[in-house]
Amino acid sequence: MSDDLEARVDELEEMVGEFKAASKAAFQKAKSAESELGDLREDHADLQTEVETLRDENAALEQELDEVRERTDLLQAVRQASSLDSEEQAAVCIQNLHNKAQNNDGRASLSPSEGLSALGHSIDRTSVYDVYRRAERLVGDDDLLWYQSEPRNADKNSRLILDLTEGSLPSTVAGHDVRTQDACGSSTTRNPAVGARENQPADD
Repeated sequence: MSDDLEARVDELEEMVGEFKAASKAAFQKAKSAESELGDLREDHADLQTEVETLRDENAALEQELDEVRERTDLLQAVRQASSLDSEEQAAVCIQNLHNKAQNNDGRASLSPSEGLSALGHSIDRTSVYDVYRRAERLVGDDDLLWYQSEPRNADKNSRLILDLTEGSLPSTVAGHDVRTQDACGSSTTRNPAVGARENQPADD
């Protein structure tokens, strides 16, 4: 074999060796990259699980916060109701009755349990009837608002009744606007009122 041919063979063998070394290095690099990708996928799955867990915990905390706010609002309402004088208690009941009438063609009634709820249960059930009588006197129009007393064995409870078909409530009672949806709200627009007094809705 000539010297040139031997040199060419040596050159090719060297090239093959370099190729094998490069191929092996590339294989190792690809294998390492694949392993790293697997780790990243696993980390991503772990992060997704952690995110879902945090979302669930956040939702639970928000629900707990809402419950705390509701309890706080109830306590504030009870404290406020407890500080009302007798005329203010009557005004609160009239306001609640007016709000009900807005959604019932101008007519509504307030049962003793509803009156207690409106006043934050700050008084006993017997006192509610005194509040209803006071409300009737404050309005001064028993065709518009009146206290309907029922005997103990009656099917219906005694109740406070409002019929806006007979007119409009005074703008204020005991210094409170009784024609608003709430103590701090703006005046509402009264719905057209229809119906007759003897067909007042029954409450529990």
